Amino acid sequence: MLVLTRRTGESVRIGDEVTVTVLDIRGDVVRVGIQAPRSVAVHRDEVYRELRKANEQAARSVDEGAALLTDALRKRGQGPVPGPARPATEAVPTQSEAPVATPGPVPSPSPIPSPGPVPSPSPDPSPRPAPSPSPSPSPVPTPPRPGPPTRNPAPRPPGS
Repeated sequence: MLVLTRRTGESVRIGDEVTVTVLDIRGDVVRVGIQAPRSVAVHRDEVYRELRKANEQAARSVDEGAALLTDALRKRGQGPVPGPARPATEAVPTQSEAPVATPGPVPSPSPIPSPGPVPSPSPDPSPRPAPSPSPSPSPVPTPPRPGPPTRNPAPRPPGS
């Protein structure tokens, strides 16, 4: 156990997310404030003991209830009582029990439709004009090739 001395207003850090601060001291009673994320359960010790005791009693009553129910089902003769899984033994069918397959017609494969134009749902059967060709896009300039840098000569005056 780590024992520390703190005065009013001083704190103790526990990990990165929990801070315990001494708020007030009156005689032999110390008030502390605890700052912690919601995921950290913080209880007074006497409350924590009561919670554990209640949880243990609830678990025991569930076990006792399950045992009573199991006994009642056994007494009624309702068949097998659910319990731990047992490995199943597979029965191999004998020759007389084995199902016999009778030959039947073999279905013929249906043809796969070829991809093509999808008919329009329009009730107008008139042919549509062919789409006009779109203008060809302008060529994208290519970046210069890597290599040694080129020097641009100084501009000359016209007529020289």
